[in-house]
Amino acid sequence: MADESFGGTTLINQKAAEKTVHRGLGISQKGTKKRSKNSKKPSNEGKQLQSLLPFSPQFLGKSILYKKLKKRQQKAMSKLELSPLRLDVVKFAARQGICRSRDKLQKLLQEFPSHAELHALNAILTYTDCQESGQDEEKLFTLKDVVIEMATALHNGGDSVFNITWFLKIYITYLVSLQERFKRLLSVRPDPELKRYQQQLRRLSIIREQMDLQLKLQRMLKGTFYFLSITTEQELKASCKAFLENDENRKIGQRKKANYILYINQMTLFVLSHVPIMENYVENTLNMIPDIHRDLILKKRMILASMTKMKYSMALGKNDIRSAREYSSELYNFSLAGIKEYLEHAKLQRDFEVGPFLTLAWIVIDSKLVAHERSRYRTMLLTAKEYMQAITGKRCDDEHTIYQASQFLFSLKGLIEQYE
Repeated sequence: MADESFGGTTLINQKAAEKTVHRGLGISQKGTKKRSKNSKKPSNEGKQLQSLLPFSPQFLGKSILYKKLKKRQQKAMSKLELSPLRLDVVKFAARQGICRSRDKLQKLLQEFPSHAELHALNAILTYTDCQESGQDEEKLFTLKDVVIEMATALHNGGDSVFNITWFLKIYITYLVSLQERFKRLLSVRPDPELKRYQQQLRRLSIIREQMDLQLKLQRMLKGTFYFLSITTEQELKASCKAFLENDENRKIGQRKKANYILYINQMTLFVLSHVPIMENYVENTLNMIPDIHRDLILKKRMILASMTKMKYSMALGKNDIRSAREYSSELYNFSLAGIKEYLEHAKLQRDFEVGPFLTLAWIVIDSKLVAHERSRYRTMLLTAKEYMQAITGKRCDDEHTIYQASQFLFSLKGLIEQYE
């Protein structure tokens, strides 16, 4: 399992200068096009919709960490048996009867307002109720609250595979509802700024593709201890130590194994790296993983690269060419640095090994319209060509990767001819 780094899916993604890896990843959004004096201001509904856009962690609010509990409260909270409550909520969500635990859940939330699992169950229950309601004006705002409650639960230790899968389901429903609202508004009253927001929302829809990875993980783990369990920072670091010592089957705690802990962590972080509002969660979790082994470092870098690719895509969505150029350079530099430091002469067999090469070629080709300086861009093209030739040569045996590199190589040669 340890070799299936991210479920066998080749990842083409992100991040720049080495020094930025463990800091914040943000780059200021400069260069946004000014509104034309003749364009109309957004309607009141348009302004309301702007407040609903999940484009950054700020969507979740300024303070998302629960209040710290006293030891007595923590002890009482740890003794809660939530299995019957969870089963009741899940059956209701599957339309298998009424939920008989509503009052109990609300009572427990009042008693334990810092219990992440209770908030996650409440979010699932509210989401299910919301799905039963019509297309009224309040539904979208309710869905926003549900997304925030579930995301906040993940930030506060409720990040089981079960809860992350539910979060993604709720988040995707929210995106669809937002897109429908924008579509209706723009059909009545076209507005350039709202149109750009709509384009950015469409780019967020990539999470639907990543949801397949999460569902694969859920199917694999459902019915096992890992499905509902939470991985602590201590367990994650102990698993990394076992990986370093070539003992991936080592038991961590009473019921877990190091290889499962690492696989689940890497898979869920990669999926969540495509969700801008979860950027801080992903970064904070990655910082728990020590840089003690090349493979662990490369897997972390793939996730970091994915976040920068997402930022690049969002900048393009709102036609912010300056930011798109900055992010494309950041992603190119990050990929190049990873190749030179860890992969310059390596045999390329696994996703996290070929990922930086394919990412570098992809961003060079995709960023052809973001106005890189001509000589700089030609250098990028030639570098990407050299690395694609390495993959199509003798350094990689995977047919799918070789085919993908061949396609990139064809595009690169065409672009190089234009820059002769």
